[in-house]
Amino acid sequence: GTSSTGVHHRGILEGWFGAHLWNSRAIVLLATTLFVFAPLVSFKRLDSLRYTSALSVALAVVFVVITAGIAIIKLFNGTVAMPKLFPELDGLSSIWKLFTAVPVLVTAYICHYNVHSIDNELEDRTQIKPIVRTSLFLCSSVYIATSFFAYLLFGEGTLDDVLANFDANLGIPFSSVFDDIVRVSYAAHVMLVFPIVFFALRLNLDGLLFP
Repeated sequence: GTSSTGVHHRGILEGWFGAHLWNSRAIVLLATTLFVFAPLVSFKRLDSLRYTSALSVALAVVFVVITAGIAIIKLFNGTVAMPKLFPELDGLSSIWKLFTAVPVLVTAYICHYNVHSIDNELEDRTQIKPIVRTSLFLCSSVYIATSFFAYLLFGEGTLDDVLANFDANLGIPFSSVFDDIVRVSYAAHVMLVFPIVFFALRLNLDGLLFP
């Protein structure tokens, strides 16, 4: 789970089984590192992660499609409030809060250092530019669609961790089912995409420790 503005939002495991030591944040992160991240980053070639990477993209699309579908349904039903198009600036502190979006944007494209590994594994190196362009377009499309439909759905109630918004009734039939699908799909997406992020680190450590 996570907490925001003094309110605790239950995570997937906590919502299903209650709060226990085995499903605490630290234990879950440790288990994910040992049984998901470590095996996946141990491959010799980055190309070995192509299937898990494709699955992670598909899971991100699932998140976008469900969020967009719910937002559009509620929009047609008239149960979605008109979101604010511009922030309210109450003073200097409000302006500084705008800069909290900068770290998110900076870390959104954190796989650029894998370009060298991808380039080295390509049989035709002229493909690197189309690959980079396609990746940037795909990532940008998912990010923009996620932010747009999530803000349209939750409006001013959008939390820093938007997944925390999916622990409540969405005001549609089978709300709890969609809540779980969204959170499980995005959790699996994150688990499968981070091995790509860690691959270059593992490769460099391997080269330093075992030259």
